[in-house]
Formats: sequence, C-alpha cells, structure tokens
Amino acid sequence: MEAESGRAGAEFLYFGQSVLKEAEKHYQKIASAIGHSSYQDPWLWDRRCAVYIYASKRSYLKGARMPGWSNAAASFENVPTIRAYLGADDFLGTQLPHEITHLLMRQFVGVGNASVPRWIDEGVALWFEESGRAREMDDWVSVEAAQGRHISIARLTGLSDPSLAPASPDQGLNQSVSLFYAESFSVVNFLMERFGQARFVELLRQFKKGSDVETALRKAYGASVRDLEALEQEWLRSLNVTRAS
Repeated sequence: MEAESGRAGAEFLYFGQSVLKEAEKHYQKIASAIGHSSYQDPWLWDRRCAVYIYASKRSYLKGARMPGWSNAAASFENVPTIRAYLGADDFLGTQLPHEITHLLMRQFVGVGNASVPRWIDEGVALWFEESGRAREMDDWVSVEAAQGRHISIARLTGLSDPSLAPASPDQGLNQSVSLFYAESFSVVNFLMERFGQARFVELLRQFKKGSDVETALRKAYGASVRDLEALEQEWLRSLNVTRAS
C-alpha cells in the first residue's frame, strides 16, 4: 500500500507510516470476515492499494471531486484507491476501515455489481469501523422510526446516491444523508446480530452469483427475511417500533 501527498514534513511522514500500518491490519481483518480470500485479486505489487492523503479537506474535495459532506472516498482506478485528507476525524479508526471495506466487498461481489444496494455497501462499511461512531446511530434511528420518519427499506434499496435520500420539511440535505447512513448501519447491524456473520457472508455470495436483493435475502436468511417487507418488519421490531398498518 502507498501513501502519497504533496505535503512534506514530519507530521505527514508519521501519519503516512500510521496509515500503512493500520491499513494492513484492517485489510487482513475485513478480508477474512467477509470471505474475501487472499488469492482473489490480492493487493500486491502493481495491484497494491494507493492511499492519497490531501493536505486539507478543501484540497481533498477539489482533488477527489467529492460533495462537501464527504471525508474520504474509495474507487477503482488503475488500482484500488482511497482518498482522504490530513486531519480527518479519527481517520485511522473510522474512515480507513470504512473505505477498505468498500473496496474489498466490491471486489468480492464484483466491481460494478448493480444488484448490491448502496445501503448494504455503506452499512457493512460502517459496521467495520472501530471508532464507535456507528454504534451511536441506532438510538437516533429508533427515534426517527418511532415517529415514522425512517426511510422504508424498499425505498432505501432504490437509492444509489445518499444525497437523494428523502427528507421531511424540517430536514436539510446533511440530515437526510446522515439518516441514510444511520439506517444503513442499523439494518446491517440487525442482520449481523440476529443471524450472525456467516449468514451475511452467504448474502454476499448470493450477490456474487448474480442474485437480486430479495432472492439473495431469501437464500441467505430463509423465510424469516423472505423479502424487503419482511426485513423491514423484523428490523423495526428489533428497534421496538410498531409500524402503523
């Protein structure tokens, strides 16, 4: 793995060394957890992941061409690539494992596999963060869901861009984006805690085989999560929320 930036000095050198060390640790842990074998498109030699660290958030947003709410980004260019900036909040424990998860999961299910909903991609990336940030999301999602302000899982599944998440009149763009991410984590966390990690890996395998989302859910979880409607009912029940009929 590489760390590159136009910013010189001891601060960046130390940070770059920390990125390399933590990235290797996260790679091994996440790859093993999601069933991504080391022989499946390994990040070695000319295929090693490039990590670009910009000097500031402003230069990151401009250079990576990302929206203002973004703090890091992962993409497949010539090689798997992560872009972030020096000083990003808890980059090593939050953004770095988050973006590595995106890259590994996409390689596992197939880069460009449109069957995988964005909420699963983001939810599992949040699940592997070490900061505890994602764990605080369930309380907020529970409050929103109890007030009927959550995004239905069917609608969540149709969103490929978090900025398109529906918002109520008193919600701005940042809050609706935050709800998209929080709910994505909450649903993935429900699947992990209720059914275990092995079942989630089977869900990813079904996507890898070309299954659509409801077929993948049914084959991985059986009758208890036979479709998106059943998943939403079980997830809301886990939050102690009763949906009005």
